[in-house]
Amino acid sequence: GNVSGLTDRGDVRYALRNYGASLEDYRAALAHEPENRTALRGQARALVLLGRASEVPQGLMDLTNFAVPYDHRAKFSFSGMDLRGAIFRNAYIHAPSFAGANLSGVVFSGASLTGADFSGANLNGARFESMRSLSSAKFEGATLDAASFRNTFLQGIQFGRTDLRNVVFADTKLDNINLQDVRLLAVDW
Repeated sequence: GNVSGLTDRGDVRYALRNYGASLEDYRAALAHEPENRTALRGQARALVLLGRASEVPQGLMDLTNFAVPYDHRAKFSFSGMDLRGAIFRNAYIHAPSFAGANLSGVVFSGASLTGADFSGANLNGARFESMRSLSSAKFEGATLDAASFRNTFLQGIQFGRTDLRNVVFADTKLDNINLQDVRLLAVDW
């Protein structure tokens, strides 16, 4: 039908890196079918690549398997955003900034976020399990109550002045980690 045609065309335009046109198609599909998962996911991806991540409706940030095109040089900033419950499962984003964001309950499992900045973010209950890469990430001043880094290799991570209560590090390898002034309580090693 009409919605399927719009999402298909949006997908083609997205693949051709015409993000503005793909966004128009996804929004047109959503006007007919507001809960269409393909259109919602496509809209979120297009907005992020257009540098307009703050326009993604609350609770609809699903960037599962999202990969930034190699030649796309934009700096991805989610700083200060309310992204509670967002999904970044298996996403590939180099050096994104999540500084000061509310990332409570966010799923990052399987993602590659080398050089990510989570300084001052609320990461309570966030999942960083089986990460492909989280090397050189910064968590200074972040809150990670009940977050999980299960089965992840953590290298060059800055946890300075971070609250690590109830954090799960089971089956995690640590290398060159800064734990200066970190609050550790009921951590699962």
